[in-house]
Amino acid sequence: MLLKASFLTVGILFLSGIKAGQDGVYNHVTCAHDHVKMGCFNNQRHIFKDVLATTLQDYPEGYIGQKADWNNFSKHLQTLVCKCKDIAVKKGYKYFAIGNYEICYGAKDAAAFEDFLKKSKGHVSKQCLMGQWYEECKTSDTDLCAGEVESMYIYEMRRAMPTQPTPVNGGYSQWTDWSSCDATCGEGQQVRERTCTNPPPSRGGKDCEQLGASSEIKKCNLKPCGAVVSKNKLFKKIEKIHKSYSFTFEIMPTGTISGWSNIVHAYDKSGNCCGYGQRIPALFMFSKSTRLHITNSVNGNGNHVVNEHIPMGKFTNVTVQQVERSDGSYLYSVYFNERRIASTVNTKPQEFNNVQLYASDKWYNPSKVILRYFDFQSPLPKQFFKPQQGYVRQSIPVIDKSYEVSFKVKPNKQYYGNYKGILSISNTKVKDGVSGFRIPGVFIKDKAVLHIFNDVNGDPNRAVSKSIPYNEMTYVKVKQVLTEFGLYKYTVSLDDHVIYETFNTKPKRFEGNVLLTCDKIHQGADVLIEDFHLATPVVEHDVYEIARNQYIKTIPIIQKSYRFTMEIKPLVVRHGWTNIFHATSNAGNCCGYGSRIPAFFLFSGSTRLHMCNAVNGRGNFYIDRTIPMNKFTKVDLQQVLESGEYRYSIFFNNVEVYTIVNKKPQVFKHVNVYFGDRFYTPSNALIRNFHFENLSA
Repeated sequence: MLLKASFLTVGILFLSGIKAGQDGVYNHVTCAHDHVKMGCFNNQRHIFKDVLATTLQDYPEGYIGQKADWNNFSKHLQTLVCKCKDIAVKKGYKYFAIGNYEICYGAKDAAAFEDFLKKSKGHVSKQCLMGQWYEECKTSDTDLCAGEVESMYIYEMRRAMPTQPTPVNGGYSQWTDWSSCDATCGEGQQVRERTCTNPPPSRGGKDCEQLGASSEIKKCNLKPCGAVVSKNKLFKKIEKIHKSYSFTFEIMPTGTISGWSNIVHAYDKSGNCCGYGQRIPALFMFSKSTRLHITNSVNGNGNHVVNEHIPMGKFTNVTVQQVERSDGSYLYSVYFNERRIASTVNTKPQEFNNVQLYASDKWYNPSKVILRYFDFQSPLPKQFFKPQQGYVRQSIPVIDKSYEVSFKVKPNKQYYGNYKGILSISNTKVKDGVSGFRIPGVFIKDKAVLHIFNDVNGDPNRAVSKSIPYNEMTYVKVKQVLTEFGLYKYTVSLDDHVIYETFNTKPKRFEGNVLLTCDKIHQGADVLIEDFHLATPVVEHDVYEIARNQYIKTIPIIQKSYRFTMEIKPLVVRHGWTNIFHATSNAGNCCGYGSRIPAFFLFSGSTRLHMCNAVNGRGNFYIDRTIPMNKFTKVDLQQVLESGEYRYSIFFNNVEVYTIVNKKPQVFKHVNVYFGDRFYTPSNALIRNFHFENLSA
């Protein structure tokens, strides 16, 4: 209840402008300065357990008889500290702390705090205030300080001493790692920090300002943010498209239009359609939809079609590719986010010269999309190989908890004896027998028995074995995906038939990996490998695990009438505030109008959902409701125009739980959506079936 009470107080006082006790009578007191400022620390309630004094009536054992004087924060702190010290002296406490702005705690076990202080690296906080105007606290200043909701400012009682104690000057800790880039495209920034905790300044010692800055910033350059397409705009001239090629685009729909619209169109012959070479390729949008219409010259058809939806307001990596296979045929494929959605053997591959690529063409209206990235390669390296011992075919920076590895393998002999290597994805930091050495490792043995080893359930060599036919291609797929149950399902398939599946209760993320055509330990097998493909991470069933700073999409505009819908399933409660969902138009945490539009949090140690939004002039207007553990709850948050007023409502499982008229609705642009923001620990929860839409007024 402590965090809840404190947060409600702060929310009312600082965000809505109402000051508790503003009509009250205050009896402020002063007392001797017989204490030492130790510093601002993260909440240490496990050490400072006793409530000694408070201006909150919720604690009758420590209530000092008056509420907090928010109009004079300095006098409020002076009174609270004086009252607290009297009690601390009587109880023989050496240390006391001010937290939650208006509660004084005592530490009965002084040794526990002193032991903590020796190991306090990383526990120091900046969330403390001082002075009349709620300034950031400085330990070197004589003004008293108080901790905020998740922090404490700690003091040491100073008994009568004949001389001034020796000051302890502060020293910096080691630098943290660089943060992730704060932009998803263009030029962003990364930050690293160090804290004045080695040691923290005490007894009037100097802080770390004279030692240099506590933070550093460097630029990070990402992909270009992209541009809209426009009618009859020549994007690129291509001298030649060979029989093997690859076009890659990153496309984000920002709206829909009535009628067919064009994104890109490449051709070597003048004309819209449908001669061989008039669409090589061309990408369109269906009318009033984000369904992508991908056309190309395949199998004698100048308008071979693949249709598939892509999400609104989110970049999708689209690759149109044709590769030469081991038998001399050419496989035409379309990939979305590295996952193949369609493929066919092109029996009539052809070379095209003097190709012009438009974004968009002159025959159709341009689609409402942003085109961020383009890559063209032709010819492509042959997509088949024979295993070679220790040969590194490519680097793989990250294998996420969810991934899909697929390839085709053809044994060239009927008997192999002992293990022979086919391919292996291996983490470069580990050795055989250690987690990450095979993710997966594939071998063949005896009478063409395929053996697939992987890191599953804490076993670095979980094996799956199955015979495969001699002198025939077998399609192998190894996949691990997050399910709606919150567990990762590991599956091995041969020719699209599942031969093994289990839930991996210990999934891992591996950084710094390589693809070996055969590991360094075994001989390479006499087999042929082709059509190798890796996708990571992989999202199925629209289920997401919450993670810190997990960017999902950008919403170009949120109108005054809108709806957010998602299903939320808490898995485990965590200590302290945790974040589930955060949409923001200004990249801020709180509490500007647009900082949380909306944002969902879980209370400490609870499944009580804290739902914040911009309502009635308050940037952190919030409603709290409890949702069940280990069960999906549909949360529908909407604002609709009714009888000339905008009504803001929240529904749980289609039942209204709250509604109010929003007298200050606003339009927000360029809203970034995160399933776990960068400001708070991510909730241990799942989100599925997320949907946003602007509603008609």
